[in-house]
Amino acid sequence: MPSLRNLWGRITGKDANEHFPKQQGKALGALGDFLSAQPYGLYANLPQGQLFKVIDEDGRVILGLTVERKDNVEQNEVTLWHPGTGTNIHFKNSGNLDIDTAVGNGDININTVNANLTASEDVNVTCKNADIIASDDVDVTCNNASVTAALKADVNSDTSTVTCLTSLAVVAPVMTFVATTSLTFTSALTSFVGPTMFTGAMTNNGKNVGDTHGHTQANDSGGNTEANTGGVV
Repeated sequence: MPSLRNLWGRITGKDANEHFPKQQGKALGALGDFLSAQPYGLYANLPQGQLFKVIDEDGRVILGLTVERKDNVEQNEVTLWHPGTGTNIHFKNSGNLDIDTAVGNGDININTVNANLTASEDVNVTCKNADIIASDDVDVTCNNASVTAALKADVNSDTSTVTCLTSLAVVAPVMTFVATTSLTFTSALTSFVGPTMFTGAMTNNGKNVGDTHGHTQANDSGGNTEANTGGVV
């Protein structure tokens, strides 16, 4: 039987979801099912019409190939990308890791038990809406932290702790902080710019400054007793 290696063909069907990745393809004018070889740790369900090459003698195993590439990739750089949408992960010569899903109008979804973000210098978040929801704790530790939201910034958790060595700035038209246990901000300078809503008791250096605080009135300069200005003493 002549070797079928080096034949070329096109994908005509999606992965059959069997034990091994198998897709229908067409080579030499004939349809058939092929086992799709994949690099270790990677998998692609090859799209309709995708070019493939037969890589075994019996003509059963194929490797999907493309002559397309992502733009603006310098020599020595590596990218992992979706040719259809342009979404990509770009390992750059500068040492930066660029993740771009906006080019494909997509989102980044991370599902994990614990997420730890440690930055030796700055953490910058710029977005339209920012939502952080944690069933237990949210901890952020860095030199400088900046959160800028065009619409709103919401933080909802049992316990939230933000520690910044230099400054903490949160800028949004509307800011909402909800913590069922505690909400702690520690920094040399903490700034809130925009209408900010706090629900629950608020203290400053141990003193109540929330909606339940009150004022007392000391005697005047003549020693006369003055009436309290109201509120909870």
